[in-house]
Amino acid sequence: WRAIFYVFGIIGTSLLIPWQLYATDKPTTRNEEDPINTIATASILRNQDGNLLESNTEYVILREEPEPSTTTTILALDQQDDDLEQDDDQEGHQALVLQQQQQQERESLEDQYPFKKMLFSPGVHGILWAQSANDWGLFNSLAWTPTFFSEQFNFNDHKSAFVSILPSISGACFGFFAGALADAWIQRGTHKTSTIRRVSQGIALYGPAICLSILAIYMPYVKPWMAATLLMGSFGLRNFNVAGIAPAAQEKSGPRFAGLLYSFTALPGTLMGSFGVYLTGYVLDTTGRNWSSVYIMHAVVSAMGATAFVLLYDGKREFD
Repeated sequence: WRAIFYVFGIIGTSLLIPWQLYATDKPTTRNEEDPINTIATASILRNQDGNLLESNTEYVILREEPEPSTTTTILALDQQDDDLEQDDDQEGHQALVLQQQQQQERESLEDQYPFKKMLFSPGVHGILWAQSANDWGLFNSLAWTPTFFSEQFNFNDHKSAFVSILPSISGACFGFFAGALADAWIQRGTHKTSTIRRVSQGIALYGPAICLSILAIYMPYVKPWMAATLLMGSFGLRNFNVAGIAPAAQEKSGPRFAGLLYSFTALPGTLMGSFGVYLTGYVLDTTGRNWSSVYIMHAVVSAMGATAFVLLYDGKREFD
């Protein structure tokens, strides 16, 4: 087990390298985001050769610095002494102003961030419940699928692990398809964005509810390949959330509060998913390893999350 954790840690850490090299704040090219091309100050920078770099918001011009005369140098030194005294006073005043601004920002934190408005927004409630249902299904699928195949069909660890990765592969394929389909709908302009989000998220949660219900009802008669197919369908359809709740926070809040709204809905979802993993184990222990009860429970949670999102969500921007 120690070797497995080492391998996963190394792979996860290596993924930071392309992130640090190529990630940008906006969907622009690397050249456009390069600091040398987008210096936003009117300062003058000096390079190692003694030349001056005059910068503006769009470009940097390199020019030679003329040689100063002796008289000019003396006058410049006198003027510099006078400027130093003025700079000291200005710096003290600027520090005082900055301190006052920071105090005002701390006092108006509640006014700056719309926590209360988010708490009572029906659209946010829809995202929250859908996110919770999605994480419930996701966490349980990752945690319990290998155990399900091991106990239900007597698979060994190797075979159970192999079958358990098939739903993840299905999810990746469905995710690409769902994103492309939603973008095509938006570009055509035939459907409202909020309608596309509701339909996509409905598929992402009602779809798994149907697949898991079939698996639970016909559990005594299900063959291993049937169970794998239904779980692949469940995990694949769940990834329609890339066109549902995934962009919903950005559309609801805009760029200013997108991160705040995402965390506002993701944290309860994570807690809900973690609790679902625990509850699944408890149900299995108290029902004599009855997997039908487990999957019926998962189906009900998914259906409830889908219903909440479809009824409550709208694409109207509230926080910007």
